[in-house]
Amino acid sequence: MHKLERFEAPACLAKYQHGRDNWQTLNHKDRREIWQKIDTMQYKRCAYCENTLEGNNQEKKAHLEHFRQRDRYPQGTFQWANIFGSCNNDCLTCQVI
Repeated sequence: MHKLERFEAPACLAKYQHGRDNWQTLNHKDRREIWQKIDTMQYKRCAYCENTLEGNNQEKKAHLEHFRQRDRYPQGTFQWANIFGSCNNDCLTCQVI
């Protein structure tokens, strides 16, 4: 397992606020900006199983994951320290439920 070092948060996250916005309000451009930072931090690998996240359409192969679940920790929805990239593989640690 690699130690992940967080760099500066994507600027787009500053325009979203817990209590006013929800995760589904993120537009495609902002998701792409978040993915660029995730790719740099995680070397284009899943944060959990380290499978590759590379591909032509990354969002079909991977998803933005919240370490602390949004329904249990909604105030962390837009916190950079709570967001990771995870693959959509069949391993139990990475599945979208």
